[in-house]
Amino acid sequence: MNKPKTVWTLHRVVVVISVLLLTFIIQNLWQSTVNSTLQTQSTQVELFSTSLSALIDTEDRLLEVAGEQAINNIENGLPIEESIKVFDGLISESGDLSAIRLMDLEGRSLVASSNLPSSNAHLANFKTTPLWNNFLETFDSHNLVIGRTYYSQNLQSDFIPFRKAIRNIQGEPVAVITGAVSLDNTGLITDSLLLGPHNVFKVVRNDGYPQIELPTPKQGYMEKVKFTKSSVLTENLKFLKAERANGAIQSFDVQFDGSTYLGVTKYLPKQQLWVVSQVAQDAIIADFMPSLMVIITVFFALQWFIYALIKRIYNSEKTRRQELLYQANHDFLTGLPNRYYSLKQQTPWRNKRFALMYIDLDKFKVINDTYGHINGDKLLVELAKRVNNLKPENSLFTREAGDEFLLVCEQSKIPDLETFCRTLLDQISLPYQLETTEYLISASIGVALYPQHTNQIDCVKRLADIAVLKAKEQRNTYCLFSPDMEKEQQQEARFEQRLRAALASESFHIEFQPQYRDGQIWGIEALARWVDDELGFVSPEKFIKVSEYIGIMPELGKQLLSQALHESLRLQKSSGVNLQTSINISIIQFMQDDFISQLTELMESNLFDPSAITLELTESVLIEDLPAVLSKCQALKALGFELSLDDFGTGYSSLNVLHQLPVDELKIDRSFISHFLEDPRCYSLIKSIACIGDGLNMRIVAEGVEEKRQVEGISQLGAHVMQGYYYAKPQSVDSLIKQLKEKAA
Repeated sequence: MNKPKTVWTLHRVVVVISVLLLTFIIQNLWQSTVNSTLQTQSTQVELFSTSLSALIDTEDRLLEVAGEQAINNIENGLPIEESIKVFDGLISESGDLSAIRLMDLEGRSLVASSNLPSSNAHLANFKTTPLWNNFLETFDSHNLVIGRTYYSQNLQSDFIPFRKAIRNIQGEPVAVITGAVSLDNTGLITDSLLLGPHNVFKVVRNDGYPQIELPTPKQGYMEKVKFTKSSVLTENLKFLKAERANGAIQSFDVQFDGSTYLGVTKYLPKQQLWVVSQVAQDAIIADFMPSLMVIITVFFALQWFIYALIKRIYNSEKTRRQELLYQANHDFLTGLPNRYYSLKQQTPWRNKRFALMYIDLDKFKVINDTYGHINGDKLLVELAKRVNNLKPENSLFTREAGDEFLLVCEQSKIPDLETFCRTLLDQISLPYQLETTEYLISASIGVALYPQHTNQIDCVKRLADIAVLKAKEQRNTYCLFSPDMEKEQQQEARFEQRLRAALASESFHIEFQPQYRDGQIWGIEALARWVDDELGFVSPEKFIKVSEYIGIMPELGKQLLSQALHESLRLQKSSGVNLQTSINISIIQFMQDDFISQLTELMESNLFDPSAITLELTESVLIEDLPAVLSKCQALKALGFELSLDDFGTGYSSLNVLHQLPVDELKIDRSFISHFLEDPRCYSLIKSIACIGDGLNMRIVAEGVEEKRQVEGISQLGAHVMQGYYYAKPQSVDSLIKQLKEKAA
């Protein structure tokens, strides 16, 4: 863990906790003042809301009765004066209503109280005013619809229009009655109990228009709406709409007119009005400031003490931090920058042309295994010094891992790079005198160029790695990357993937090639075949070799062995002919601890006679652990299996070992068969092999026989069994069954 960062993190945590504590204290102190203010305002809002709702409900009923009576008077043909009397009487009794007008659905006046003009002349432009939209709202509402507060020239007062749709018995609107409530006359507005010393009291519509504002705005309501519609108060009311349905009182903060207000509001859903009370925060803050200053002074004193303590801890850890940083970026053994450091240095090299040399020591594991890891480490240290002394200026030499190093240098001409690589190899190959022992080692170098080989700096090392793998095929040399190498590696990787997929899907199958003795079919050899959808036919030599390399040979061998036994049994049952079956066994499969138990299990499950099976082993078995090989061979012989030494004469034959192996058969490689008639040396070798086999009582099998004269010649040399295209090609079990049946018929 990085201690300095941890210390400052601790400091931040302490600061955060202190700030939280300070905030908590200030908040409590502030909240006690705010809660008192909010409680007062909540009481005022609740009182006003109740009074306003009662007023609206009263006017709703009065206007509905007056409107219905006026409509009845009109329908019954009574003089209009009768309706005017009704309106005037209602105004007189109400105390809150200042004027009443009944209008048809087109906005034309039908009846008006005596204090309003009865003609429609002043209503000519009614449909073009904002009042018209409010007028239309009444058609869809069964409740009283409240219009915008505005100044009336006729009434010489600010008033609120209350509109109610008068409906017939079918519930359809037939007229709209409007009652004007003057803000100057209603006791609801003039009641001083609503106002505290700092209150701003408002009743606001959903569209942001102020119906009522106390104290009354100097500029009047028609001008005030221009400000209020876009005000912060309006935005706050929009925000609070999510909770308005329950009619609960809610608090909020708002800023306008250059001041901040603390407010409470209650929404009246039936009337679609917000009742708002606000108090300027300046008055609250004035009482709060002395206590706040004391708290802040204590807070900063505490923070200074904590900072001084943390700073001291940081300074004491600074040196240690630098040491840890160096260790994190450098190899502890050689002192070279490590892989982590080289990754961080990619950015500075991004805009340069450079060569990356991947240096991989050849068979360094032998040094460790033979002389010990301590001496191996000493050799690495000495090698690092040599390369460090040779590296060009402005280059970067790092230890990648184990016995692998990277050297990045500014790019020069290819011949110069090649000369440098040769010099590097020569220096690395010089003897290493470590105490009393001299060590020799070589290296392989892969070189990739940026940006010639790739314009992605992250890929340069991968390309150099590909090149070093190519160089390690020869060892003690260097190799410059070429696109063909990458393509070859991609093909190999793709081949491996297809091979693994084929194993998983059991895409391999078995073909049999007949073996002849004295002109008659005597046995068959099981041959593995793989035809891939993408790769086509793949030779067994290739996929067996790769399977051994990537570690899937034991599983593949078991799968092929099972198929070979199953197909051989089917062949012999279907054809009625008993044939000796030869099956190739990979040395890796053979050396598995459970090979014999697997084989025994397969034989038992297929009810196969072990004596009818010949297991073919290549000569490479002789370079393995000989006691273990002899033990397994003897165990197989005890179970009844026959053993064959395949490709005899091409590998590690040893007469001393051969006489110890309980082998029943020697199989002469096709490379000798194809040349023995023209090459006297091949002829002599085959003759010698035949003599050895005859002397050890072993059967001699010649594979790859393709011509009649080869048959005659090899017979004279003593071969017992022959196999090759001269007799028959490898074929499917069904084809061979058909052939055997036809021959028997």
